[in-house]
Amino acid sequence: MKNSKLFSGTILMAAFALTVGCEDTSLEDLLSEGDAQVSESYMKTEASLYNLYSVVDVSLRDSLFQVNDSAMVDGATVIRSGSNVTINFGTGVIGSDGRTRKGIIEVIESGDYMTSASLDIELKGYSVNDEKVTGSIELDKAGSDFGLVITGFSADQEIEIDANKTISWRKGFTTLSNSDDDVFDISGTATGKDLKDNRELSTSITEAMNYDRSCEFKMVSGIIELTLQPNDSIPDVTEAAIDFLADDACNNLAKIKLKQGETEIEVTKQFNGF
Repeated sequence: MKNSKLFSGTILMAAFALTVGCEDTSLEDLLSEGDAQVSESYMKTEASLYNLYSVVDVSLRDSLFQVNDSAMVDGATVIRSGSNVTINFGTGVIGSDGRTRKGIIEVIESGDYMTSASLDIELKGYSVNDEKVTGSIELDKAGSDFGLVITGFSADQEIEIDANKTISWRKGFTTLSNSDDDVFDISGTATGKDLKDNRELSTSITEAMNYDRSCEFKMVSGIIELTLQPNDSIPDVTEAAIDFLADDACNNLAKIKLKQGETEIEVTKQFNGF
């Protein structure tokens, strides 16, 4: 289930349903609620984070860029000047994933991304489908692993997260002419806040998320555990888990488990891809 498409948010539409107001609402009712703005925003933020990493990664590993220090990569102009790399989408570029990106991703590279490097990634007027993306990322490469420290990251200005992630490459990193063989795992934790309702949340990847660019929807497997701060105005669904089912191969299915007190319920949903 592949490529750098953003998470769809619909994966967790049922899982969070944060804005329902009736205290005796059952889990079954929660699953059918249409107002899932917070859950959609959270997943959009996580998806945008991985998408941003993918854009930077594909740009720095582009075969022409490696030779010439400049290239057109998926419509963006990528230029190196000393230790600075600029990924410029200008006033709007439609990528291969059908999304329109605008603005600039600036990367300060210490070392060589292909061997051992540290990257500072900053965003300047960057947006995806006219939704502003903000925040910063510090990336350190050690062997086949990349450690990411994410600060103040938001994809729609409704959810903001700080996170520590590790991206562990399994294959394809040195294949510069073909990204379809890229496979890596994602692990780590995040904390954040729903800026609208001032509700804190935290997440932990308890089974590594397997990202495979040869698959249409990109995310092949993995489990995310979620904890939500209780809020008197909504039902106490404070725990959830999303399992990107390994046994569905490259299909876009995820099993969602919700917990309300001692009651648990599971439902299988489709997602639109990463």
